[in-house]
Amino acid sequence: MSKIKFGTDGWRDKISKDFTTQNVKRATEGVARHLIKSDIDEKKGIAIGYDTRKHSDEFAEIAAKTFTIYDIPVYLNDSYLPTPALSHVIKEKDLAGAVMITASHNPPEYNGFKFFPHYGGPAYDYITREIEELIPDKPSTYKEKADLLKITSFENLYKDHLRDKNNASSKHQDQAPPKKLKIVVDSMHGAGCGYLALLLEERGHEVHTVAEEPSPDFCGKLPEPMDDNLEYLKQAVIDQKADLGLALDGDADRFGVVSSTGDYISPNQIFGSVADYTTDKWIDRAKHDYEHGQENEAKISNLSLSRTIATTHAIDKVAGEKGLSIVETPVGFKYLTHAMLTQNAIMGAEESGGLGVDPKYPEKDGIAAALFITEILEEKETDLEGLLKKTEEKYGTFISKRIDLSLTRDQKEKILTLLEELKPNNLAYRGVEKINRQKGLKLYLSDGSWCLMRPSGTEDLVRIYGESDSEKNLQEILDSARELLGI
Repeated sequence: MSKIKFGTDGWRDKISKDFTTQNVKRATEGVARHLIKSDIDEKKGIAIGYDTRKHSDEFAEIAAKTFTIYDIPVYLNDSYLPTPALSHVIKEKDLAGAVMITASHNPPEYNGFKFFPHYGGPAYDYITREIEELIPDKPSTYKEKADLLKITSFENLYKDHLRDKNNASSKHQDQAPPKKLKIVVDSMHGAGCGYLALLLEERGHEVHTVAEEPSPDFCGKLPEPMDDNLEYLKQAVIDQKADLGLALDGDADRFGVVSSTGDYISPNQIFGSVADYTTDKWIDRAKHDYEHGQENEAKISNLSLSRTIATTHAIDKVAGEKGLSIVETPVGFKYLTHAMLTQNAIMGAEESGGLGVDPKYPEKDGIAAALFITEILEEKETDLEGLLKKTEEKYGTFISKRIDLSLTRDQKEKILTLLEELKPNNLAYRGVEKINRQKGLKLYLSDGSWCLMRPSGTEDLVRIYGESDSEKNLQEILDSARELLGI
């Protein structure tokens, strides 16, 4: 049987080719053996969820039954479920972990297998490496134990968590927000259907929806909330004369935003505003605790903001202005999870639309992120365009872009070698002040700009990221990076 490899965010393969019943059993056995070998009490049980993809419910049932072979109790959700719900379930139910059957934003012909350990976030590299080593060559034929499998529902538990979180963080609590918004929600036919739209309506907003019906093939669209995939949402925002468009990916752990003009707003464009608001809330909380003689989870001086290597440095500017440190990680939310759990990071952000703003649940959550962005607009009593303008006036201009360049296999191998050897002193006539080689090559430039060249781990392409203070400067940097790589 094929070798099962965990990537940045779990194991993914094409359905019927490598993502098969037998391989799901094998992957599950690897997790079961890891739990038994670890210091965690596996008898606390495992939660299992699945997305709206074809056969996801069947694969989830197979995984559930396989855990029982190892005497591990299993709680299988009775319907599709957003991935971030499992982070909450693990912590609230004190479970040994969870498994999610999903390929997230990948095309519908793919499915995937994500494992979340007891801390409620993505599995660290050392954990997935051990799981890979423990996966058997052939699935076990031992008898399943039906009494250890319980069909349950985590839907209301997760929705109540989001309601409580939104009300607790809002000064208006259960009252209608002072600024009622007209919002269009695009769940992209995925696991977020029936969640975000409902919660926004409960907050008193006028909500319209597109792609709100679950579909095993996402009605032929790629379930990734990026610019090219949000045409329906952009048009609906214009048609409805809405204030805001909000989108979720296939398993609802990532978000997308569209402005009232129907323009896509990238995560990098909004992260400065999110960081500013998040930091103010945590500082206010710390001051309140201090004034009332209460111990705080983390003193202000120890707080940090975390982002991946490909994410906007607007977050760094906010951190510097507020007296917080910045934690830069490789690409992959599991590294942000680690920062939230060990380095007092109160926010974890990645340019692909992953955002976490609650260290208690250290996982990206597209629904919580969308609600949080709406909360900022409520509290600031402004529209999205006004919020972004105020943030730019306060912290400066940060314009970022990513380009994906297809390669032949030979070209990719040459670039992999080149990135290990390159030590440029300048790029686009700007001095290189620092080099970072975390899974790629990042150049920090003398004018505050930066450029990252990073090959894809799964495809024959290289991604070039850049950020500067103007479109002109950014284009010069991206063009110079292509020349440096010879492509």
